Amino acid sequence: MYIHYYDLHRPYNRGVEFKKQFTNETIDYNEVERAIHMERYGNVSEDLVRYMVAIYDTEIFYNDYRLGKLFEKLDELGIKNNTIIILSADHGEEFYEHGGFEHGGSLYEETIRVPLIIYYPKEFKAQRIERRVGTVDIFATILDVLKIEVPENIDSVSLLPLIKNETGYDREYLMSELLMKQIELRAVSHGDWKLIEPSLMDKTFPPSLFNLKNDPEERENLYDSEVEKRRFLQEYINNYSVTIS
Repeated sequence: MYIHYYDLHRPYNRGVEFKKQFTNETIDYNEVERAIHMERYGNVSEDLVRYMVAIYDTEIFYNDYRLGKLFEKLDELGIKNNTIIILSADHGEEFYEHGGFEHGGSLYEETIRVPLIIYYPKEFKAQRIERRVGTVDIFATILDVLKIEVPENIDSVSLLPLIKNETGYDREYLMSELLMKQIELRAVSHGDWKLIEPSLMDKTFPPSLFNLKNDPEERENLYDSEVEKRRFLQEYINNYSVTIS
């Protein structure tokens, strides 16, 4: 089954019974909409940002609650531990970390770093894997677990060797892409480094290079100071672009 929980999208009005766990404030929702629709780096108060994060956290809590009900039902049916359960997302959400809100407007970590939880106790022990992976690899992983041959010439690599602490997972680069009205953004991650390249020069989205280990919030742009690393990642983006065109 593929289940798409849409509750985490705005308007952030789900799970009102849980709201007091996160905030006692009540702000006119028109203020929230105004902030969402303004240009990036517009004037937004810290109080409003804090309130928006709180009501979004309420949405997350509500979503967790509904997932719990689903898992309880699977348990009641006696099939939970014989079911591969994968939790993930297609995007995160911005809350003014880089001057914007919602999603679909940037490739910063707050929009492209998402949960990935795989539950299958028949085969996997409980553990936390720190390595950065891509949701594109969920497809090949499911096939591999089910012992179905992964088709050739697809950009999906099974995570099973990584989960079982075996050799065989060899993806070095992770790509993210975003096409907006007048600008296309591409980002590539390799090790601790991440490069974001816009197709056009734009003050709102300057080309950026970050060391995610030292700077997980992407505050220090090393694009002009780490030239060798930048060119190394630019070469990958250029080759990738040629391959898919």
